[in-house]
Amino acid sequence: MHRLLRPTQAANTFADNTSKGFTVSCGRAESVVMSGQATVNSPDAARAVAEWVADAAGQKPGSAPSGRRRSTRYVWPAPIEMLVNPGTACQRYVAATSLDISEEGMGLLIRHDPSAGDLVLLRLVDDRDRGPWVPARVMYSKRSISRYRVGVKFQLDPTS
Repeated sequence: MHRLLRPTQAANTFADNTSKGFTVSCGRAESVVMSGQATVNSPDAARAVAEWVADAAGQKPGSAPSGRRRSTRYVWPAPIEMLVNPGTACQRYVAATSLDISEEGMGLLIRHDPSAGDLVLLRLVDDRDRGPWVPARVMYSKRSISRYRVGVKFQLDPTS
């Protein structure tokens, strides 16, 4: 059974699990600098990612890894809750739609432009506030017609 956490509680939990001394800039010109230990080793988060990937794999065949990717990517349109820069003065709650998923990360479509390096927490909306928050790092953000295409890498262990 998952603990019920509201966005502020999730951000506080995340902040408690990050290392001290990181600096955050809310401006676009500067990126968020994290210490590398700002990850959460959560069995619930890892289990959630495995369930998401299994759900996606059961719907359509995936595309083989290519380029820098090491995992099969699956199309997976799903509503996602996102906390950007959780536990900081720059924290924002953002509604997102996932586009695709792999064991390592997820492609999202959102209205706001996060900076590469921003830490985020993700949760499937369909879990009705029962699912765990999954920590991730923004790897890129590209403007599309009316939104941003954002790639995140899951941060499930200290080596991510």
